[in-house]
Amino acid sequence: SLAPLAAYWQDQVAQNKLSRDHLPQAVLSWLQAVTYDRTGGLTDISTPWQTLKTAAGDCDSRSLVYLGLMEQLGFPGILMVSAVYSHGMAALDLPGQGARFPFDGKGWLVAELTDQVTLGMIAGDKADPNQWIGVDLWGKP
Repeated sequence: SLAPLAAYWQDQVAQNKLSRDHLPQAVLSWLQAVTYDRTGGLTDISTPWQTLKTAAGDCDSRSLVYLGLMEQLGFPGILMVSAVYSHGMAALDLPGQGARFPFDGKGWLVAELTDQVTLGMIAGDKADPNQWIGVDLWGKP
């Protein structure tokens, strides 16, 4: 469970150290600082707690931590995966400027976890929405 970490971020808002509107970007920036690490095995995804414990993870692993935290903090999100780009990202149902990924009737604001960029920023060589698949981790079956 990411509940203790979510409680930390909620406390930051409660103590007026951070506004709720800036929470998704603050958590994104924090996770972007995690060391990028791929094991190169059959699957190199790690659990959110493994990623946090080692302060290292690949794009998918970081995205899972981010989406788990955002869900607990009340910001719906989806996982974006691309076989063409061999990459994974998160996307949130938020207002704001930047690149959006169409999924389930909404335009989801992208969240790149492997580079120090703001919400909505995506590398031009990975920006074709037709090369991504959206995954709703908490949706209805």
